[in-house]
Amino acid sequence: MNKIQIMVIHAKRAWVIIRFLVITHALSNQINPKSKNKKNQNKRSVGLDFSINLLERYLSYDLERGKLFWKPRPESEFTNSFSHKMWSKRFSGKEIVAKNESGYITVRINRQSMPAHRAMWILAHGKIPDGLFIDHINHIRHDNRISNLRVVTHIQNQKNLSMNSRNTSGVNGVRYDKKSGKWLASLCHKDKTYFLGSFKTLDEAKNVRLSADDRFGFHDNHGEDKYLRQVYIDPWNAV
Repeated sequence: MNKIQIMVIHAKRAWVIIRFLVITHALSNQINPKSKNKKNQNKRSVGLDFSINLLERYLSYDLERGKLFWKPRPESEFTNSFSHKMWSKRFSGKEIVAKNESGYITVRINRQSMPAHRAMWILAHGKIPDGLFIDHINHIRHDNRISNLRVVTHIQNQKNLSMNSRNTSGVNGVRYDKKSGKWLASLCHKDKTYFLGSFKTLDEAKNVRLSADDRFGFHDNHGEDKYLRQVYIDPWNAV
């Protein structure tokens, strides 16, 4: 093998590596605008929401089905035509389905992420007031239908939680105490735990706990994953 052939082989390998890096950069960032050096453009801190203008610029949406899609983007927003071509091939017109480690669908724009359910609410109603949360009424974290979302305070959000995975009684806030042989009922409200009593039967403890839920304003779905007991049709009807 002569020097020219060796140089050709090295050149081909270098091209493969460069091409791989360009593709990875284009797809991982999803947007690679020419204006990225303008430090203040679309600047946002981690944990803040995207503006409705930014969301409408890059996303199309179906509020009834709770779906978000990437809009096509002009080549002018990318550093080169190859990045634009690769992004368009993979994302343009496609539904956003990527989830974070907690199971929530996320939207990533300009190297920043936000939960899709917050994006859906903003697109439907505008800005979310500071300090408020968007709650999934039926506890299904990827069910972002607008009818399944509500704006709540932190305390309200804590009053519509799924059943604790360690619960063995089937009733939220009720557990069996082997030492006394009785059922213990308790409730947590504003970071304070209230002991509701000890009872001979599960039904007694359940009734006391449900009565306390009403008194403290807990949501009907708190501790009740009702959709798990229904015949599965699809995520949009499982309420």
